[in-house]
Amino acid sequence: MPLLMMPVSCGNPFRDSLATDLDTKPSQYQQGKVCRQFADFLNTDLSAGGADYRGTEAQTFFDKPIEWTTTCLPSTTDGIAGTLQVINPRSKGTVEPTDKNFQATQGFDEKVWLADGNKFRTQVGSWVVEMRISTENIKTPSGTLSMTNEQTRQAVDFVIGVAREVQG
Repeated sequence: MPLLMMPVSCGNPFRDSLATDLDTKPSQYQQGKVCRQFADFLNTDLSAGGADYRGTEAQTFFDKPIEWTTTCLPSTTDGIAGTLQVINPRSKGTVEPTDKNFQATQGFDEKVWLADGNKFRTQVGSWVVEMRISTENIKTPSGTLSMTNEQTRQAVDFVIGVAREVQG
């Protein structure tokens, strides 16, 4: 099952609601790199199937820096496999989730929130990373994906790693 990647950049939904921190810097981390990492995570850690990057390499924005925000939407033949959103809301302090289903979770080196439906969120510095795994669209060798505790931990580690890399 090939994964097709579509990075999307569509503004900053937090900009009007928070105090702006003018000391934050845009990220030079490449949109394509973070989207490839997401597909690799889905394929390797969650056994989603082989990634297919054909067509994405030619997209001019794929190798451009994230700057303030990007979204990755890898797809399988069954639909969107997940969503990874990387945002710098340019705000001071902790950016609380707008989705009230997210619950703060202890036991990690960074701020982490989890929500039902395989949703993961972290904040490292001024960078917020949210990920949703659409398990219903991920077929593994043993059937439709049902995330284990170990895979949940790997998902949290993945979003923390992305946030740290983008933060720089």
